[in-house]
Amino acid sequence: MKTKQECLKQYYDSYNTITTSLGGIVDGKIEYCGEDVIDGLAGKFSQTEAILLWALGRRPTELEIKLIDTLICLNIYPDLRIWSIRIGAYASASSSPLSSCFGASHAAANSELYAVRASLKCKRFFEKLLEESQLHPVEEIIKEYLKKGVFFPGFGRPLIQGPDERYMKLIELLEQWDYPWGRFTQLLFNIAPLITKYKNIYPNYAALFVALLLDPPFCFDNNRVVVIAHYMVSLPSYLPACEIKEKSEKAPLLTLKVSDIMYTGKPKRGTAV
Repeated sequence: MKTKQECLKQYYDSYNTITTSLGGIVDGKIEYCGEDVIDGLAGKFSQTEAILLWALGRRPTELEIKLIDTLICLNIYPDLRIWSIRIGAYASASSSPLSSCFGASHAAANSELYAVRASLKCKRFFEKLLEESQLHPVEEIIKEYLKKGVFFPGFGRPLIQGPDERYMKLIELLEQWDYPWGRFTQLLFNIAPLITKYKNIYPNYAALFVALLLDPPFCFDNNRVVVIAHYMVSLPSYLPACEIKEKSEKAPLLTLKVSDIMYTGKPKRGTAV
């Protein structure tokens, strides 16, 4: 059996093998992604630019910054019916520290139908559909999916029926900016009228968000999609929790049985691809 000292040595040896190329304090300077934070970025870079510096591996263009900022802005609607926002607000009303409320919101943002996991499902759906579209017409693929009862990530909304106003506004802005449509965005535009025709559900904001991040100049992998998605859901989740603290609203912390919180609404639309 190892002694305490041997266990500690093993721990520190393992800890010291963890490295990052993102930066740190190097030769007395604070570096981030190869840039001097104090003399190069401070006063010149926004948080969005700093995230894109990592995600792209280079300084972002003005159009890239404007697009990500717009994606974030269009997602700011602190409706308490949204799972991650409601859970953070409830935690706040139950006298949890704000940091715990924020953590609860982020955990809820990994749900099946909202934010992070939903974005990754949408990403896999588009990638699979694009691959299959090289062999078969898109309409044939959609009809086959319908026969199999496939769930269409990025389509439909749990709270509001009809077209997604954020989706429509984003397209309007992209057209104003003469933004180039990539293959994933074009794929979305091709399948959207078909799915609306056969399923009576419309593409939602997440579909266009994911398609844009998959296309150049971003071409983001799963990790980068997750970071941007969490970045987007943070503000609308944090602010209601803060407001509830300020208003000193309280809610009882109830002990709930599984049967108390079981879903009793409409059945799922199908299985994911």
